[in-house]
Amino acid sequence: ANDETYVQYGTNSGEVFQFDTSKNVHQTYGFYAGARVITPKGTATVIGIYENFLWFHIDGDKGASYWDTCKNYEDLLALGFAQINDLPEAVVETPSSSTGFYLLKRIHYKNEPVNILLQNENGPCPLIAIANILALRNAINLGEGKNLRIHVDEVIEKISSYLRQKYSNIEETAKQDIQKVMKLLPSLQYGLEVNFGFDSYENFSPNEKSRILQFLNIRMLHGWVIDPAHPVAELIGKTHYDDLLTKLVSGQDETLTDSTSSEDNKERKFTQEEVLWINEFLKIAQLTEYGLVKLHEAIAEDELVLLFRNCHFLTVTKHKGKLYSLITDIGYDKERLVVWDILSSVDGDSCFFTVDFEPTDEAKIDEIANTALCFGFSRQQVEMAISALIKPNEELKVDDVLKFLNANFAL
Repeated sequence: ANDETYVQYGTNSGEVFQFDTSKNVHQTYGFYAGARVITPKGTATVIGIYENFLWFHIDGDKGASYWDTCKNYEDLLALGFAQINDLPEAVVETPSSSTGFYLLKRIHYKNEPVNILLQNENGPCPLIAIANILALRNAINLGEGKNLRIHVDEVIEKISSYLRQKYSNIEETAKQDIQKVMKLLPSLQYGLEVNFGFDSYENFSPNEKSRILQFLNIRMLHGWVIDPAHPVAELIGKTHYDDLLTKLVSGQDETLTDSTSSEDNKERKFTQEEVLWINEFLKIAQLTEYGLVKLHEAIAEDELVLLFRNCHFLTVTKHKGKLYSLITDIGYDKERLVVWDILSSVDGDSCFFTVDFEPTDEAKIDEIANTALCFGFSRQQVEMAISALIKPNEELKVDDVLKFLNANFAL
């Protein structure tokens, strides 16, 4: 690594180490040098990597320290670590660290060819989702024919040009407002600060960057909505994500102040049971069963929206009553049949679909396997049956799989 990626920093024990702050070594942990985070011991700043551990300087401590049980992102999440205001803009995804180009993938949408941007690194990049929504709307054209890539500056200019044309006939004072918003477009390649409330799929704290979505007529939604019947719905329903995390780590003895209580204008402490419920709610993958139902209700047929989930911005639509997210992972750039991923459960299991929202061959096999499992056969038995029956250029049918299983494994 370049010497510029290392920084000398003191530890809580008084020693001084060389910490690696480069982005690539932090990917395993999901938190990057300079980020502000919530930890079990309070708010902290990520310092860097030393001896394969991620070090933090907890507010109020003399120096940096680490958790020896945390070897990856999942370990950190399990202990309650969380990012404040997502990822710091300096370290989130960029189009390409060396070239500034996005790769393109040619697909069809509503029987028309269209290029979409692909995401070549992990991280929240709202510019990709926004540009893809506009491209699918036929509002902008992300390259012609067999173009394989496009520069980020060109993407920004295409969106700017669309805005100028869309609002060409408005008053001069309103145009100035548009121009202010357009100046913020380049920053979207690095991230968008998001702080949402749990009571509604549309409850986001407003900020300057998010105004861009209003001018583009793009709705931003989330599915981390608490069911009104949840035991702590009344306590956290109106609370925003960042505020709740801060309150959780600022309390003592697993209690925190409930500012929603108006009785005698006094505040009260949450009970230990309530704090446990809140922590359990915060562990889910930023999508609830109730939230998924509300998203189905909120999104109109064939509407394209921006969905925020797990620090990512997804291009989502509804087709024939089902929700799908556009697949932009660069790993599928050569998979022409893999275009959409169905959003049908909170578990995050992928099931890929074609441009026509038809299951891919792999998705069909998964569907057949899941059906067979429902009949009580083991996964190993189902896999053996599918392996025995699957043949090139022949459609695999669930009835044939079940016949094979009943003939060979039925009790």
